[in-house]
Amino acid sequence: MAFNSAEYFVFLAVMAFGYYLSPSKHRIWILLAGSAFFYFQFNPAYLVILFLSIAFNYLLGYSISTLEGRRRTGVFVMALGINIVYLFFFRIDFMGLLFKSPYSLKSLNILMPLGISFFTFANISYLVEIYRKKNPAEKRFVVYATHISFFPKLLQGPIVRPDFISQLVKEHRFNYGETADGIKLIMWGLFKKTIIADRAALIVNQVFDNPTSYTGMPLVLATILFSIQIYADFSGYTDMARGSAKIFGFHLPLNFNGPYFSKSIGDFWNRWHMTLSSWLRDYIYLPISFWLSRKIKNDKILFLNSDKAIYFFSINATFIICGLWHGIGWHYIAWGLIFGIGLSVAVFTRGLRKKFKRKMGLLRHKKKLDRLDTLFIFILVSFAWIFFRANTVPEALYIVKHIFRGIGNIAQMKSALASVAGGDGLNNLVILLFFAIVLFVVESRQKAEEIYLWIKQKPAWLRWTFYYAVIMAIFSFGVFDRSPFLYFRF
Repeated sequence: MAFNSAEYFVFLAVMAFGYYLSPSKHRIWILLAGSAFFYFQFNPAYLVILFLSIAFNYLLGYSISTLEGRRRTGVFVMALGINIVYLFFFRIDFMGLLFKSPYSLKSLNILMPLGISFFTFANISYLVEIYRKKNPAEKRFVVYATHISFFPKLLQGPIVRPDFISQLVKEHRFNYGETADGIKLIMWGLFKKTIIADRAALIVNQVFDNPTSYTGMPLVLATILFSIQIYADFSGYTDMARGSAKIFGFHLPLNFNGPYFSKSIGDFWNRWHMTLSSWLRDYIYLPISFWLSRKIKNDKILFLNSDKAIYFFSINATFIICGLWHGIGWHYIAWGLIFGIGLSVAVFTRGLRKKFKRKMGLLRHKKKLDRLDTLFIFILVSFAWIFFRANTVPEALYIVKHIFRGIGNIAQMKSALASVAGGDGLNNLVILLFFAIVLFVVESRQKAEEIYLWIKQKPAWLRWTFYYAVIMAIFSFGVFDRSPFLYFRF
């Protein structure tokens, strides 16, 4: 029951009617039952795994809240360890990979339940905040189970913190404005997914699934289109998740904020998958940094002062973990290191770059510099996506090595382009690029404002023209082949 299916919209409507027509005290049970049914549709075994995880963390969270001293710390460390092992057990399939067992998880069709990374991270943040005494343990199992399994954010986030529980225990009355805003977000997300992401996939998959058959322009095109695809796909899902939640009166955190308009790598990660970025910062990067700062007493480590060395190690360790969270493979580690090393270089050279710009008189042309910075960051991020999308490191290196080969030969470029976008493919490419431009123009205008809030400020004729145009575009140009969202596998 993917978000881009007719079944989901029927399910959502039934859930909304059932929720608001029921007495307030029963609504939490309706959300839990609906979320369980939603997850059950993908694979019944997934539901068992999810609720085992929920029950385990519910009990240990309550236990941590009642203990003190070493016993509290011991239970907390054990709970964290089990969550991490639980996550990697399913992601790697140890039974099949290490023990060569014929009864591997894959053979039992329960390898890596959808969304396991997202609900495991939500469980971990819950335990950490209880241990830090920033949040109390939730005593009602139904509330905690709904907090973790709430269907709009279960499969791909946004990753919620324990403060989401406070929304679950409030009474929510039907609000026309909130429901209308939720529907607008859902339509905008569907626009991104069906028209842009799924059309881009037609070319991206053709090239990246067999990269050694191409050189030059097809590789450039596929690289750029994958940057567009992954953004439209993931942010589209997030819009639909947040829109679905708003219909019930719940507010999920913003997960994307115009990341391809970033002016630095740090700025990019403040705008891309924001709930994961903040989770990694609060629960991995900062603890590693604080631990190292207590342990390291030297002023210098190798050729770096201790503060820079701590930052270099902490940020790269965080991004290696981020890479491994996305998948077990050297290409994911390489993807993480590109960002980790890139952030380190950016931080270490910040002063030098400012001096250079001042000395060259470039600060007088701030707008032009900002545009160049944005272009550079898009190119750098697109380069990193090569390693993310490629199946192996050798394939990624092949693309990097051959991406500009023959690109100056116009005849060769046309021939190569026709090989990936000939005939109907060329029409697909034109439609895709047109609507991608529409997407980024809208985002450049709305800036940091939510799309539904930005459009509310426009005159009525412009608002309704925009609404009808989006709906007509979806029905006229949308690809409804039920392609799974890219982050389902994470």
